[in-house]
Amino acid sequence: MFIRLLCFALLIAFWWALLWLVLPTEWLLGTLPSLVSVHVMPPLLAVTAWWTGKQAWNWRKVKAKERAKKIEAAEKEAAREVAKAAHREKSQQYRAFVECRAVWAALINLPKWAAAGTDLCVLLKQSPKTIQGSGSDVALISSLQQVFAAAFEQCEALVWLPIMLASNDPLQPGWIEQAWRQAVAQSSIEHYPSQPDCAVLPGRGDIPDRLIALFENYPDQPAIILVGMASPLAETDKLKKPDPALGHAVTALLLSRPGLIAPDEAQTACISEDKANDPLLPHWEREQALKVSQAFLQWGKIPLTMTLAFLKSLPPIATLHRANTIHNPAPRQSVQTRQIQESIQMALICAGLRELPFEEEEPKGKQAKPEEPALLDLGWLVHNATPDNLGSLIPALMSLGCELSPIGEASNVVEEHGDIGEARGMLMLAESLIRAAQLEQPVLMARFDKVDGITIGLARPASKNAPADSSMPDQQLGIAA
Repeated sequence: MFIRLLCFALLIAFWWALLWLVLPTEWLLGTLPSLVSVHVMPPLLAVTAWWTGKQAWNWRKVKAKERAKKIEAAEKEAAREVAKAAHREKSQQYRAFVECRAVWAALINLPKWAAAGTDLCVLLKQSPKTIQGSGSDVALISSLQQVFAAAFEQCEALVWLPIMLASNDPLQPGWIEQAWRQAVAQSSIEHYPSQPDCAVLPGRGDIPDRLIALFENYPDQPAIILVGMASPLAETDKLKKPDPALGHAVTALLLSRPGLIAPDEAQTACISEDKANDPLLPHWEREQALKVSQAFLQWGKIPLTMTLAFLKSLPPIATLHRANTIHNPAPRQSVQTRQIQESIQMALICAGLRELPFEEEEPKGKQAKPEEPALLDLGWLVHNATPDNLGSLIPALMSLGCELSPIGEASNVVEEHGDIGEARGMLMLAESLIRAAQLEQPVLMARFDKVDGITIGLARPASKNAPADSSMPDQQLGIAA
């Protein structure tokens, strides 16, 4: 303030000196009011102009800062929306799943939890005396023929579905074809393809991820039958006493894409006609779009007349979600427990039981309070863990608030079925899906492998993923001798 007054006084002194010493004396002639105005007004006008200019400059600076803040806030909001969109897309990718509509398995030892019920899950008991020493081809073809016969008896449309193999054994496609022909000849199906469409499940990694990728890459594929089989017992000497550590298992899963609906034949013809007569599309795009639409509506090779019966006789019983694999488990048990815990968390996110974390920038000085993690509510555990593996698995489950007993509320496929070789992973998937449908609760699968590492996956009952207004019948397990 003092400096401003001093500047104002100096300005007045300068003006008066200029007025008396430099300007002509005619400026000083006049009345007293004019003299006062000449001496006072110019400095006041100069100060007022300076103050007004300064205020205008400050106002422009403030407005510029406000505009910059608004632009910055808009850019942050746009970046946040882009991040949220990417987060939602990533969540949808993680939460992709396939539906299981039926399970067929041929086993030597049936699980203790097997109960009588519907035919959507059929377990066929096999005799170890018949299997031992017969050779893998004879034993597996016989079990496959029983599995296919049970499947075709449920729905004739299954003969038109492709059969995918979980392993790349070059001998298994031939066994599949032989068993398929025997089952078709045994059944009363009138219309069926000349030969089965059999191939190895494409892709690498865990089976659920490969299944999801298969349905994403082939939009005209409504469902498949996935088969896994092995019989170490069949390769033993027939004259020796049966080894209880060796097993025999043939598992087949009917898996479909989510939201499968039956197409209407009239609607198919209408859509085909619209595509063919669309003048806005070039002829090559029109033909390609027409092929895709027709392939999707016609359910691949399944005749349209069988689609409605397929959906009515084989409703979804459970859903299979992406698995998470620990490729290099730590040798230390405490570190391995932490790895398993993180893998279970990721499996929960893939199954839609947990939200995928979204890292958003928080204002300075404000930190979000950490939420207490929800307790893990599982209905069953399917595993092949050794006592050492259980030492890592049980603490990981307890840290997530799960009190599931790995003995009384779990299935150990090694103890129940012995060594079943490459069929172990498929049988674990089958038991997980069956138990999820039975208990109407999520089921955790933990597979320990010396080569592939530790795989954690989840199966959920179909009723938990269906809309609230849809009614799903209670699914139980059927047993066949």
